[in-house]
Amino acid sequence: MATRLDIRFTTEGDILYATALDWPEDRRLTIKALAQGRTEYPKPIGQVELLGNLGPLPFSREANGLVLTLPPE
Repeated sequence: MATRLDIRFTTEGDILYATALDWPEDRRLTIKALAQGRTEYPKPIGQVELLGNLGPLPFSREANGLVLTLPPE
C-alpha cells in the first residue's frame, strides 16, 4: 500500500517533478530527499507547483525535508 512517504521523481530540463503516491490528511507533505544540505539535490528551489492547481504552493526547505502545504483535495 502506498503512503505519503512514497515519492517518485523525474526531471525535464531544469524542472524536477515529484509525485507523491498518497495525499496526506493534514495537507502537509515532507519530501526528505529534498532536505536542505542533501547532496542528491543541492540546487536552490525557487518555486513549488501542483499540477492542476493555480499558482505556487507554500513551502519551506528545512533540515528534515522540503515541507509543502497542499490545497484541499
